Amino acid sequence: MAVTQSERLYTVDQAARLMGCGRGKIYAMIRESEIRSVKIGKLRRIPASAINELVEAAAGE
Repeated sequence: MAVTQSERLYTVDQAARLMGCGRGKIYAMIRESEIRSVKIGKLRRIPASAINELVEAAAGE
């Protein structure tokens, strides 16, 4: 799914707080392609839709 221009983007720290885990876990999930992220220059951001997809997938298990 593509990131739209108006979509909310979270920092790794914000995503970690929302998901109740640490920064390291978020980076591991990015490396393992478990969660989508975008890179803007040197900054890594997590789209809100990526977090929603992960939560929905976990709820479906």
